[in-house]
Amino acid sequence: MNTSVVFLLLILCGFVQSDNSAKSFALVELFTSEGCSSCPKAEQLLKKLETQYAGKQVFVMELHVDYWDKYGWKDPYSKHEFTERQNEYCKFLKSQVYTPQAVVNGKEPFLGSDSIKVDRSINWFLNQPTLANTPEYSVSTTGNQIKITCTADKELKGNRLIAAVVENGGTNNVTAGENSGKTLNHINIVHELVSTKIGGSQTELVVNLSEKEKSGYNLIVFTQHPRNYGITSVKELKLN
Repeated sequence: MNTSVVFLLLILCGFVQSDNSAKSFALVELFTSEGCSSCPKAEQLLKKLETQYAGKQVFVMELHVDYWDKYGWKDPYSKHEFTERQNEYCKFLKSQVYTPQAVVNGKEPFLGSDSIKVDRSINWFLNQPTLANTPEYSVSTTGNQIKITCTADKELKGNRLIAAVVENGGTNNVTAGENSGKTLNHINIVHELVSTKIGGSQTELVVNLSEKEKSGYNLIVFTQHPRNYGITSVKELKLN
C-alpha cells in the first residue's frame, strides 16, 4: 500500500493528528555538574545543538545534579531533585547513572557529549508523527508569581504538566574539584521544576520566581507521560 494512503488512514483513525499544532519535537535534558571534568564538552554540544536546530522544535536544558558536590566543588546550580529525576529515568530505561548524560524526549539516554548519537536521536524524533496537539498556554503575572493556564487535548489527561524555570545562560569560575581553574559557560540552566497533573480541559500551574529570575529567564513547559516518562509536548514561554 502506498505510504501516503497509510498515513491518511492513520489520520482518519485518530492515530495521527492532522492539525498543524501537532508538531514533532525533541527535548534534550542534559544531566551535568560543574564538578565533572567530562561535562563541559557536553554543554558545548548543547549550545551547538541550539544553534544547529534554530527554528525547529528542538529544546535543550541543563539539570545540574548534586552527587558531584562532595568531590571538592559544590555546583551552585545543583539540586537533589534533579538527581532524583535522573535516577527515575535510569531506573525505567535500565541505564547507569552518570554525567554527562543526555535524555531525549524521556526515551533515549546517551553520553551527553556523543554528538553522533544525540543528533541521530533528535532527527529521529523530529521525523515521528505526534499523537497529541501541543497545548495552548496563557500566562498571567502578579508580582513574582506566574500563573500558567494549560488547555490540553483529552489525549494528555493524566500527564504531568511541568514548567522548568530556565536561565538563558551563565558563566562561572570554578576554583576546586576536577574543573579547578576553568571558566565554564552554561546554557539554559534549570533552576526550578514545578509540576501538576493534567485533569480536565484546563489546568493551572503556579510558578514563583525570585526577583533575579524575572530578567534573563524563560519557561520551558512540557507534558510527560506518568508511567513511561515519554515527553508528549513541549513549548517555550518567554518571560521578557
